[in-house]
Amino acid sequence: MREAGLPDEERRRRLAELDRIMDKVELERVAETTAIRGAVELLELLRERGIKIGVLTRGCQDYASAALSGAGLMRLVDAIECRNSDTKAKPNPESYLRLIEHLGVRKEDTFFVGDHPIDAKCAANAGVPFVAVETGDVAPDDLRAAGCVAVFPDVGSMVEWFKKMPSIESKKSSNNLVDSH
Repeated sequence: MREAGLPDEERRRRLAELDRIMDKVELERVAETTAIRGAVELLELLRERGIKIGVLTRGCQDYASAALSGAGLMRLVDAIECRNSDTKAKPNPESYLRLIEHLGVRKEDTFFVGDHPIDAKCAANAGVPFVAVETGDVAPDDLRAAGCVAVFPDVGSMVEWFKKMPSIESKKSSNNLVDSH
């Protein structure tokens, strides 16, 4: 729009309208949201270990809150950073850094868990390890190529990996961030 010479005011108006349309579409489908197999078990395990959990999503705040509540996960989440927050969306690291600030954790004590190369790029831009899960429509090889420390076929298979992690076993102050779409 800038390249086309659209005035800033008109550009802002069009982007706001696009945001309203995206919010409406997301909210129309929120009732279809269910927890991914293993999500409750994994988040409960992390919660039992004192690990704070944040959700970073390109969805809107109302959708993210309703989806997490409907899936029975909201009680396990400490903070949410959404598309319509006052930060730049991923892959810009600004939203991730704001989320960990809300959680009150140090960046070096976090993991970024996601299912898309945009998540991996956001993690790399923020300077944190990326753990991939094959819950989206991205091929495992593409996730590996994006630079993750591990790739899991589903969230349930992550439970044992997190149980075995020495930093989680020995440091209750370690923290983990989980990405949701």
